[in-house]
Amino acid sequence: MIRLMLTTALTAFTFTTLATTATAQRGGDKAIDKIFERLDTNKDGKITSEEAGERWARLSKADTNEDGGVTKDELAASMKNRKRRR
Repeated sequence: MIRLMLTTALTAFTFTTLATTATAQRGGDKAIDKIFERLDTNKDGKITSEEAGERWARLSKADTNEDGGVTKDELAASMKNRKRRR
């Protein structure tokens, strides 16, 4: 009986932790979606210096493949790395 209770408690804890992590990740995705909605004016999936204007100085740091545009994946990775450094 105690084993069943411990297993149930551990399972509940695991699901709660996973749900919290997933919610936090979705929050980051929403922020990135908002940035792209506002700045990716031609809707090609990249934000370029022309679209970003004065924000490009900061956004260009996320352009890891140096193709002149920042994708959602590049921005997400950059934001994740920035959070890790704090």
